[in-house]
Amino acid sequence: MDQSSFNSYLHTIARNAAINFLKHKYVCDAYLNNNQETGYSSTSEEDLIAKELEMLIDELVGGMPEQRRMIYTLSRNEGLSNAEIAERLNTTKRNVESQLSLALKEIRKVISCFLVSLL
Repeated sequence: MDQSSFNSYLHTIARNAAINFLKHKYVCDAYLNNNQETGYSSTSEEDLIAKELEMLIDELVGGMPEQRRMIYTLSRNEGLSNAEIAERLNTTKRNVESQLSLALKEIRKVISCFLVSLL
């Protein structure tokens, strides 16, 4: 390949890359502008489902063994790390991880049953 054809090749690659970049940017800008205009508002049905799901999870968490409930609450509601929870409850980090895993497993099971019932 001689020097002039190689230069033409590089110029074509650069031009196409720039065009592709600008096309992508145009599509992204158009998408963002469209979403800002229309916005998203939940429907009353979605709000009702979310509220039911929240109540279901609250009831489930309330029925958990005390330590599991406390660990879940400290983790999710107060945003504490597993190490902080272990220190606060005077237990091991591994126990916190285990209890949190069991709590989330229960919640996932109930949520999946709830979602299947909506179908």
